[in-house]
Amino acid sequence: MHNRLDKARSDGSIDHSEYDRVKDELGAIHSEEDRMRDHHDGQLTDNQTAMLESRLDAVAEKIHWLHEDSFQRPW
Repeated sequence: MHNRLDKARSDGSIDHSEYDRVKDELGAIHSEEDRMRDHHDGQLTDNQTAMLESRLDAVAEKIHWLHEDSFQRPW
């Protein structure tokens, strides 16, 4: 997702503030994943994985330039 986000900013598909907002959201999700892994010997429970995937889905839905084939799983 980071590569596609960078490409969208470069080609003008999203503006700078939108880019920053999405980048911050992705960073927060990554930090949360790291925190959860630290508390469970590097592993995630099924519920944690589902929660993280749900958050990634929500971020993808917020981006106005999504196309039908963009941001498909696996993340």
